[in-house]
Amino acid sequence: MICLLATIATIVMFKNLHATAYQKLMLGRCISLLIVLLLFVAGVQNAAGNKAACQAMAILLHYSLLSSFMWTSALATQLYNQLVKVFGKEPEWFMKACSAVCLGEFKVRSSCSCSWRFGLFSFYT
Repeated sequence: MICLLATIATIVMFKNLHATAYQKLMLGRCISLLIVLLLFVAGVQNAAGNKAACQAMAILLHYSLLSSFMWTSALATQLYNQLVKVFGKEPEWFMKACSAVCLGEFKVRSSCSCSWRFGLFSFYT
């Protein structure tokens, strides 16, 4: 957790670091992983006895972990673009698309998965 905080502080403090797309993706990934760690450490012990709190913690962890995996995927895509397409300039829409997918898409998937799991959504209506 300390290293994640140090990475976030380093990227935020130095302007030339958060000017590149790779560092913006790394910042999103580090923030997402920090949220996962904080939820896990603080939430698992506090939600142990309460069923509603446990379900809420499961939903938040599910969304945070999926978001972390997508930030890692966006970093891998950006690294591929840098290594294979060396002289090509990355499109301007790349960061907006990565942010929308990494933060937004899994809100829909998590809500559908959780509503199906908790009996709020059924295919047999």
